[in-house]
Amino acid sequence: MTIEITYKNFLNTPKPYPRMTTEEYLSNQESTKNQLYDGTRGIYLARKVNMDGQELYFPYIDIDGDSRSPEDEKINSAIAYTRLTLETLTRLQILDKFLVIATGNTGFRIVSNILLDQQTYLAFADFVAREMPHILDLKPTKDIEMPHQMFVYKGHANHNNHGLVDRHSVIVPRDAFLCDELSVSDYKFLTVGKMDPDSVIHHMEEFLKFRPVADLNSLGKFGKTLKEYLKIRENIVLDVFDISKWPKKDKPVSLDALKEMLSEKGIPCKIEKRGLNDAISFRGLPCPLCKKTTVNAVAYPPNYRLFCFNSNCAANNRVPFAEWSGIHAGANLEPSKKKNSILVSQPTDLQTLM
Repeated sequence: MTIEITYKNFLNTPKPYPRMTTEEYLSNQESTKNQLYDGTRGIYLARKVNMDGQELYFPYIDIDGDSRSPEDEKINSAIAYTRLTLETLTRLQILDKFLVIATGNTGFRIVSNILLDQQTYLAFADFVAREMPHILDLKPTKDIEMPHQMFVYKGHANHNNHGLVDRHSVIVPRDAFLCDELSVSDYKFLTVGKMDPDSVIHHMEEFLKFRPVADLNSLGKFGKTLKEYLKIRENIVLDVFDISKWPKKDKPVSLDALKEMLSEKGIPCKIEKRGLNDAISFRGLPCPLCKKTTVNAVAYPPNYRLFCFNSNCAANNRVPFAEWSGIHAGANLEPSKKKNSILVSQPTDLQTLM
């Protein structure tokens, strides 16, 4: 079996990107591993993998913290967003097929070496976009041709367009997030200094043992979810956003109306873009539960579960809207025609659309 990958060694490598078989690539990394250590070279892979002439794609999620925050807060928010992502993967019983890589700057990458066909991979990208609103940059997931970062040293200008830091990419145990044990100090400790090239090459040897998925049923709940998103893509002629096809409980809710209702309840908030989506934001305002003003709490549509970056706050594990607001959704939550009105996302059970 011949497996060919597309890669680059430096952040700002122009097209066309080089290609090699996995055997050639690993041999090349071994012969130049001193350059991995000194930070001259890094490891970047494109999502597309050619396996005996078939084009397949491996899942990749880029997790950044809040770009407007200082470094420590940015790392802390990235840790929280990574935990949210891992919780979603846990719920879908697929966590064991994903690795978490600290970038060495302030964020993380979550990757898997399962391989999906192109339409299924695009369904995966839709899944990330719709069900992970905390993902701030979808481009690395959706850009299937460009090689994106796996392992680099962030203290070299070849791999960092911003301020250089003496840190490197490294795999972080998944349990550290789910047990809420990873701190900003831990992040900096784990990533400090230069890469161990032998360790990196070993990880790449394991990662490049790609596992093509011939039957989505083999992925259990995750496979079922991808099939649901495939149905949406394949039946795009259906008016997915036809409200008449949704359960009545999923009425559109205006952000403006919700903000007004919260204000009437004495809960100060604002509408602003958090990541890619508009949300009910408490940036610089008290969290409705822990009352701290420095924790940048947020509630994303459609369910408006409250998330707070204070690990001691109940909302750090996301609290349902009715519990944190004291407002119980009912007939008084009517749609608004204001420009900030939004529609809830489609139901997970697609039978409600048929």
